[in-house]
Amino acid sequence: MRLHTLAILLCALMGCADDNVSVFITGMAIPEVSDGVCDYTGGTMLSNGVYDPSRGNSYILFASVDNALIPRANELRPETNGVFITDAVVNVIDVNSGASLSEYSVPATGYIPPGSTSFVSMEAIPSSIDVSASTQLILEVSLRGQTQGEIEIETGSFSWPVSVCSGCLFPACMMTSDGTVDESLGLCSPGSNFQLITACP
Repeated sequence: MRLHTLAILLCALMGCADDNVSVFITGMAIPEVSDGVCDYTGGTMLSNGVYDPSRGNSYILFASVDNALIPRANELRPETNGVFITDAVVNVIDVNSGASLSEYSVPATGYIPPGSTSFVSMEAIPSSIDVSASTQLILEVSLRGQTQGEIEIETGSFSWPVSVCSGCLFPACMMTSDGTVDESLGLCSPGSNFQLITACP
């Protein structure tokens, strides 16, 4: 009992992380485009994904991640509960067969302050992974990293449905009266989730 109490006290002092509860993926973000710049901080989430590998692009995701750890910085010590994400573990499952097509780790980038939500970018399906024979996938995604207190952390697995197509996100150009089109969400990550719309020459 005394050892258990001591462990709890040490975690309270050092900022131990409860992996699957304290830091977790809440969804995949929809960007906003302004002057050719893609911003993923708007808080709007996708309900499902679409991947078009027909032009050799990777499938890119921006995960919304919550850090429920309590801020601990004060005038006497620095913050220890911010989380730096370093990589993502992805298991690609074919919905029709139920088989895992591939499981791998890819770099992921993001910092989530304690008590906050932020966004983590990742190459969820690298172009080297051939999924063209599938039509529906489930990506089981978990994120790994460290707190500022150098405690390793891993989120629980997040299931993300993805439809696979060939050419559906790269349609023919659009005719307009003035030769321009509205800024396309497909510019952010071509082949991932949104059509890349261009004006006809």
